[in-house]
Amino acid sequence: MTFRPRPRIGFLPTGHHRYWPQFPNLKNRALIMCRRFEEMIEGYADIFSPGLVDTPEKAAAAGKFFHDQDIDVILIFPLVYTPSITVAGAVIDSTVPLRILNAHEDRTRDYTKEDTEDYLQHEGVCCDLPP
Repeated sequence: MTFRPRPRIGFLPTGHHRYWPQFPNLKNRALIMCRRFEEMIEGYADIFSPGLVDTPEKAAAAGKFFHDQDIDVILIFPLVYTPSITVAGAVIDSTVPLRILNAHEDRTRDYTKEDTEDYLQHEGVCCDLPP
């Protein structure tokens, strides 16, 4: 293994494409949160991200992207409710460590008082069955 002064982090922001038309503000809110997190870790590592992965097809492309970038670790960041197939497709052939981040900006959510958009933004990875 070659020593690198800065780790090469594969950053996988995820979501669910079916929610964007239903909740017009959700995608933008998620991407703002994503960018804030990236800014926090850019000082410590080189970040390689395929962009928002919200379909199985984008997940497969992300897996190839990470392989081609020779990364050291993949940080999975479910920005909103994310079907597991969206994550699995990006990491199934990976040989590097994986970490799922639960790093939402607000830990004080009272889900009994949230609307659906707020709830979905703080949901994370969920299991699902293929259609």
